[in-house]
Amino acid sequence: MSNVNSKNLISGAKAVMKKIHPCGSNLFLITRTGADVKLKCLGCNHKIMLDLQKALKSIKKILPPEPPSMT
Repeated sequence: MSNVNSKNLISGAKAVMKKIHPCGSNLFLITRTGADVKLKCLGCNHKIMLDLQKALKSIKKILPPEPPSMT
């Protein structure tokens, strides 16, 4: 399990949450960081805003952002 801290929170990265969202997904896209963290559910596109400490406590693992494809 990766160590989650505020330096790991990067816009565009994906976060695996400890609890499952009501839609059944536990994968969220980090869209904004700072004092608050804005997350978008990748299952239903619902957007949530959490304060930094609550977000750090709720995130199990952070997946790095995908590099842009060269097509």
